[in-house]
Amino acid sequence: MNKKSLAFVTGLSLLLGLVSLAGFKNSTVLPAKAEIIESKITVDPNNCWGGGSESYKVAAYISDDDSHSVWTDLVTINAPSTFIELPFKLEFNALYIMVYRYNVDFSKENWELDPKGEHYVNHGWTVSPVLNKTNNIEFTNSNNLSVINIILENDNYGLNRVPSMVHQIYLPDESTWSSEDVYLTTVKENSLHHTEYSVEVELKENDLIRLERYFDNINESKITLDDSVSDTDLEYWDNGTNKGFDCKSKGIYTLRLDYKDQTIEISKTPIPAPIPTPESKTYIYVVVIVSSVAGVALVAGLVLILRKHKKNKIK
Repeated sequence: MNKKSLAFVTGLSLLLGLVSLAGFKNSTVLPAKAEIIESKITVDPNNCWGGGSESYKVAAYISDDDSHSVWTDLVTINAPSTFIELPFKLEFNALYIMVYRYNVDFSKENWELDPKGEHYVNHGWTVSPVLNKTNNIEFTNSNNLSVINIILENDNYGLNRVPSMVHQIYLPDESTWSSEDVYLTTVKENSLHHTEYSVEVELKENDLIRLERYFDNINESKITLDDSVSDTDLEYWDNGTNKGFDCKSKGIYTLRLDYKDQTIEISKTPIPAPIPTPESKTYIYVVVIVSSVAGVALVAGLVLILRKHKKNKIK
């Protein structure tokens, strides 16, 4: 390629580059689309909303500040259950949840027409089928957890939180502790039809558990150790400001909290033995191979000795 051709190609490349940059600068950047979230809301009525003495229906209204909203399905809660689970699907960035409790006789057809119960006369009701509704509850809690669990503190007020505790890990080299927050994020209905929160945590000797929010009214008489835990595994303490457990025997401990009854049940499983690393397996194989070679050599040596012995004996 001669100098003129090279200069032409270079100039053309620069021109195309400038055109591309100009086009990029003038292009419209589309706003990011909200992530589609498909999950569920769990609600712990605690001792509110009749405390399991009556059946009712529940739905949740989820919204943001830009006129986007969606309802969960209408769910029937049959007494004596006090555990509520509401599946939902979102395609916008939600900010608030409002939970509605309805008369059990409020039909799904009427609910679909009037989910807020504002035009109940049109459906033959003399009073609103809405028995209670909460105030706006933050969609994500302060800990930014994926668990969307609402605990009612009265008939209209609730918080999006799960119970938490602090695990203080004993560091023998420094004779001190390193702390981490632990959240009871497994939420389900227990055998008493109450909401149960649980978590597994691995404890070593001298580790410590400090009970935090929602454990205020629990004392030693409200704590049950199942058959897998001995009285010497955990030592309960209460210094008047905080309370918790000192670990005396390592293991994987499961804590289950029934917030309605304010009780804790604790179980324990052994910590699994470590799986051999590839290095240790290689070492074993090398020993086996060396042993096998040594065995072959020993057999060969014995055969030679026996043959020599036989030959000497014939002489």
